[in-house]
Amino acid sequence: MTRKQKKLLVVAGILVALPAVLLVEEHFRGKWALAKLKRQLSAKGEKLAVNDCRPPALESAAENGHFELVRAAAMLGGSSLTLAAPRPLRAVAPGKVEVIHSLTEWKVSNANRKNATNNNWRTLEDSFTAWRDSLAEVKAAIRRSPFDANIDYVRGFEAPLPHLTRLRSATQHLGIDALIQLHNGRLDEAVDDIEAQLLLSHQMRNERLLISQLVRIAIAANAIGPTWQALQTPGLTAAQLARLQRAWETNEFVVIMNQSLEMERSMAVAMFARMRSSADHAAKMMDAMGSWGLFGNTAAGGNVQSFDEWVEQLSEGGSRVLTRGFYVPLWQFAWSHQDEKFYLEAMQEVLDGSREAVRRYSVAPVSRVSKRLEHRWENQSAYSRLSRPLSELSASSLAKSPQRAASFEAQRTLTVTAIALKRHELRHGSAAALLTALVPEFLREVPRDIFDGQPLRYRPGEDSRYLLYSVGKDERDDGGDPVPPNKGSQNFHFINGRDWVWPMPATEEEIRAAEEKEKPRK
Repeated sequence: MTRKQKKLLVVAGILVALPAVLLVEEHFRGKWALAKLKRQLSAKGEKLAVNDCRPPALESAAENGHFELVRAAAMLGGSSLTLAAPRPLRAVAPGKVEVIHSLTEWKVSNANRKNATNNNWRTLEDSFTAWRDSLAEVKAAIRRSPFDANIDYVRGFEAPLPHLTRLRSATQHLGIDALIQLHNGRLDEAVDDIEAQLLLSHQMRNERLLISQLVRIAIAANAIGPTWQALQTPGLTAAQLARLQRAWETNEFVVIMNQSLEMERSMAVAMFARMRSSADHAAKMMDAMGSWGLFGNTAAGGNVQSFDEWVEQLSEGGSRVLTRGFYVPLWQFAWSHQDEKFYLEAMQEVLDGSREAVRRYSVAPVSRVSKRLEHRWENQSAYSRLSRPLSELSASSLAKSPQRAASFEAQRTLTVTAIALKRHELRHGSAAALLTALVPEFLREVPRDIFDGQPLRYRPGEDSRYLLYSVGKDERDDGGDPVPPNKGSQNFHFINGRDWVWPMPATEEEIRAAEEKEKPRK
């Protein structure tokens, strides 16, 4: 072997050895840094094990009403009645909603929002008859006992959750029944339905999963429309209003969302451990979380219709082989500890911001964290995206969850305040001059806006009308402007306005004008 060949061999050896040395260095640096971070978090009292984050168990398994409730809810199925019912919060103009209890008929459409036809109360109620007994069982089960879904938190993100869709369907049926009862003047029955919706959300409070809490919010959100319609219905008594207010006040979302984030973090710690020990599990989880964008799309399949499609699928198959055979083992050895470390650091930012939001009753700390993580994710280097495919993406996504909880807290506070204002009007014959007039007779304290921590904005008007609003997500007071910030937007739902203005009943002229706009143009 010549001297030149020996030099080339040495250079080749160095070129081969250098990446290996760097990967070994990455492995140990990440492993040691992760261990140090976990010790620091544990010393601060942070819970990193699934068993430490579990909700309190029921005193007796015999009192668990979960299976009875889910069985009754399954009988309701996923009917299309929600498309046949009138929309309880149909905003015909900014800040104006149509009162529906006196409607005779309304427009409905199919699942594709096409082929609009008319429907009426008799047809809706006849269609609802088939579910009446099952709905009565659902209401009885909700009230009878607490329930525990027995979620297998150890399985982490693979835990089956079949009950969530059934319970959400049940609350949609309850909302429709509430509208039917309001129309028929059976106000006690309508209040029963709304109470059941909110009690169902309350009963799910101990499910320490992010998806469960988001479903809780959706279930309670389904009760806003029926509640608004109830407040416009003549004959509602002080006792019925007090029941509605208690049902809304019982629910809490922001603190419980933090507990769910703690559980999500502990499940992620266990997930990282499984992914390090199993290449198949790592590939499966990365695929589920959308991380294969590094090497192409893995969503192959379907019938090949042309040579070009065959070539495309062949290249995708090669990409998956490269990913599973090369990238996953590389990530497991060199980068998984760093990925987990950055995930824990980002999640700590989210939790610290969310806890501060609870202490201050202001969404601002959460908003800052969310923007910071999103900016960090968008400006990552190519190497960071390659070596940390899960951490920043997961944390920046989870950071939006406390914002969703806070957003619904603002809606809940507006709803409770509107009920209290109605109670004041019923007792004293006029709208309250100030929100302080509601304390302590109808509220424990002056309601605050979680978007800026200040009292909700309120101005009384004429004929029991008033202006009540939150400043909304932009955290800026626009003087109670309900107009959407996007020019030309026809989505007038109150949370789409510049300010979140609690809607007032629409006039007949406003309803006719909206119907004219909705007519198809020739």
